[in-house]
Amino acid sequence: MKVLAVDIGATKTSIAPINVENNYHVYRIFTYHTINIADMYDYIQMHAGGNDGISVGIPGVPYNGRIKLTNLPGQIFDSADLNQQTGIDVLALNDVESAAHYMPLLNRSGVRTVYGNEEPPQQETKILLLPGTGLGGARALWTDDGYFIERAEPGHFPYIPENWRERGWLEYLEKKFERKLVMEDLCARYGPIYLDLLYERVMRRPETMEEMAESWNIGQNIDVFKKWCSLLAHDTQIFAFGGDMPFGGVYLGANVTKNQNVFMEYGSKVFVDEFQSHPKMSESLRRIPIYVITDPYFSLKGNAAAYMKHFGDKEEQRNNLPELLAEVKEFLQQPCQRPTPDEVLQSARERWREYIEQHTT
Repeated sequence: MKVLAVDIGATKTSIAPINVENNYHVYRIFTYHTINIADMYDYIQMHAGGNDGISVGIPGVPYNGRIKLTNLPGQIFDSADLNQQTGIDVLALNDVESAAHYMPLLNRSGVRTVYGNEEPPQQETKILLLPGTGLGGARALWTDDGYFIERAEPGHFPYIPENWRERGWLEYLEKKFERKLVMEDLCARYGPIYLDLLYERVMRRPETMEEMAESWNIGQNIDVFKKWCSLLAHDTQIFAFGGDMPFGGVYLGANVTKNQNVFMEYGSKVFVDEFQSHPKMSESLRRIPIYVITDPYFSLKGNAAAYMKHFGDKEEQRNNLPELLAEVKEFLQQPCQRPTPDEVLQSARERWREYIEQHTT
């Protein structure tokens, strides 16, 4: 079975047909600039042929199959419109939520162990953090019926200064950008830039934030990078306390995956120490393994896994339709066995006798 996985990002859109029955094999990836929904529909329709389903991950909050894109103001993705154009079942989910569906399927070949077991535990709750353009998160909650995926927003936790100097830095930044800062500001794409401003170590003064993001090299200021890892670990710790403890592991992707060698050399110890530093819960936190996702197709495979979670039963029913129709036909051909009047009367007498015996002394 083939699922067309679509990941609509802030600047680019990735499209890939995936064979879910062959260990989620990715045939080929097609990349386009994210411009508007009409063009996205055209790109998807162009690759839809030969696929059994379409699964789309979009930065936004879904409602009845419709998602208002956070990165394209005024643009709304409607799965019903795409279904009508392609004639194929379409699933539209938040991008982090859809990616999290592949988290329970990861094994040691798709992760790099930062702390704990080499093989990711199964049948335990897991959490996912993707510090990219934003800071998305999701939880794979283990239940008797398997994993239940729920979206979270760890990036919107407030930033809490650790000392009086950080309080002063925070006041400076909030005045500079004229708004309150949250953890996403410091842990996502522009986080190192903000931290550079905190430490007053900006290498140069570009005109736009985009220029600043492009000019910043993660290896040029290790102190800033370590502070970034510490803040991300603190945010992850708060997220871990927000539900069942994630003894199945903490999974880090996006920018951490792209800079995994630098993270493992300079940031992994900082991250682990800060994550386990809670004064009362450190013993439980030390039971949680930590992994960096190394699978480059993780998000796309998550889209395909999400489609199978939502439409897998439906596809199985379609495949078994001839057998089901044969069973129904056989049942309808059987003679109707109706009770005779004497049998109905005898049954009524027996029920009445039982009632009298139960209600009389």
